Amino acid sequence: MTARYRAILFDADGTLIDSVEAHVLSFRELAEEVGLGPVDVRKYIGLSFRNIIRNAFGEKWLDKLDELRERRKDIFLRKYFEKVTPLIPLSTLRELRKRYKLGVVTSGGILTLSLLKKFGYTELMDVIITPRGRSKPCPDPILRAVEVVGRPTLYVGDTVYDEAAALAAGVDFMAVEDFIAGWRTLIV
Repeated sequence: MTARYRAILFDADGTLIDSVEAHVLSFRELAEEVGLGPVDVRKYIGLSFRNIIRNAFGEKWLDKLDELRERRKDIFLRKYFEKVTPLIPLSTLRELRKRYKLGVVTSGGILTLSLLKKFGYTELMDVIITPRGRSKPCPDPILRAVEVVGRPTLYVGDTVYDEAAALAAGVDFMAVEDFIAGWRTLIV
C-alpha cells in the first residue's frame, strides 16, 4: 500500500506537548502582575505571543511587548516548565519517521523550542518552523514547512487556528485527539 502522505507536520503546544495549561496560567499571572486582573487567554493559545497580548491584554500593551515577553518567560520557567509533559510518545514519532518526513509548525517561541528539545522531539524532525513574520492562522508557516518536506502533507493540531492554517495552506488537517487514537492507520 502506498502512503497517502509524504510528510506529517505537527503543532507543538497542545499537540506534541501538554503545555496549554502552563501557558494559560503563565499569561494569567503576567496579567495580574501588570495590574490587569484575570484575563481569558485560553481561546488565544495557538496564536503568536504578539496576538495573544493584543487580544487578551489590549492594543496598548503592544508597546511593552519585549518586556512582557521576558516577564512571562521568567514566570513560565520558574513555575511551569518542569510541569509540562509530552503528549505524543517518541516511539510513535520514530515509527512514523520510517515512512514520513516529520516537522513542527508552531506559534510558540523559545519556550516551546526548549520544551521540544527537552523531550527529544527536535532530533526527529526534518523541519521546525517558529513564528517569523505572519503566524497561524495564516498559512505561511505551514507553506514554509511544506517547501522542505513536500506534498501531500498532513498537519496535526489542536486549535481552530491550526485547522484554518492547514486548510488555507492546502494540506489535510487532523485533530490531535483523532491522531492519538488512530495514528497506526498511517503506517499500514
